Amino acid sequence: MTGNKSEVKNRRLFLHVGTHKTGTTSFQAALCEMAPQLRSAGFEVLYGKPIARKRSANAFLLANCFIRPSLKTSPRLLRNAPMPDEADTQRVMAGLAKMVEASAAHDFVMSSEEFCLLRTPEEAERLLQHLTPLFSEIVPILCLRSREAWAASRENQLNKTSVTPLLEGVSDAESTNGSWYYQTDELCAFWEGIGRLIVIDYDAVLERDGSVFPALFDAIEQTPPDKSKEWLNRRDTFASRMRRNLSNLKQRLLD
Repeated sequence: MTGNKSEVKNRRLFLHVGTHKTGTTSFQAALCEMAPQLRSAGFEVLYGKPIARKRSANAFLLANCFIRPSLKTSPRLLRNAPMPDEADTQRVMAGLAKMVEASAAHDFVMSSEEFCLLRTPEEAERLLQHLTPLFSEIVPILCLRSREAWAASRENQLNKTSVTPLLEGVSDAESTNGSWYYQTDELCAFWEGIGRLIVIDYDAVLERDGSVFPALFDAIEQTPPDKSKEWLNRRDTFASRMRRNLSNLKQRLLD
């Protein structure tokens, strides 16, 4: 699982950890679309099964292996992510190791806003225990925005995904919309303990560039796509996937 030590020494992981509602879904969609061309440039996007759904760059399955069992995350409440028991973790990690060791790249990127739920020393130890055998360096990337806008967008997301009723009666400490979630000092401190933290001011880059894409791609040391706005605000829902599949089928018939 760990691979050759000299290979591990040269592997760097850019770990995009969100937060929620800072362009993460758009960035993940762009990474999926650009994966082949990035691979040809020696940069590997880690996505799809077993760390995510098929063809998805949201590595929420992997993130939920590290998140404390008491936390009622959206994937856990909706029953499509494993609890962090050892069997599930080993299965997911074995799949990740296979993906990494099959690649000739030295730089990798993985993304999930679920990672921003990590806070405790035990979670940090567990994350490092499983990732350091594969990567010599982990570079966390964190997007932060104003508390007011962040909370409003987060609550709207939980309402849209029908998670809000499932959080009724859940304690603050166990809720992913608890007051602890918005403590940015603790969030930054956690990730500074993991690696060289890159923090993006979401509001500032949005005002400056009109998009968070340039800052995110700069953070992973890659050039953003010329048509990046194609991916802005595109959610990976069943309906959106069906629309893309029909569009691709139509194009193939026309060709």
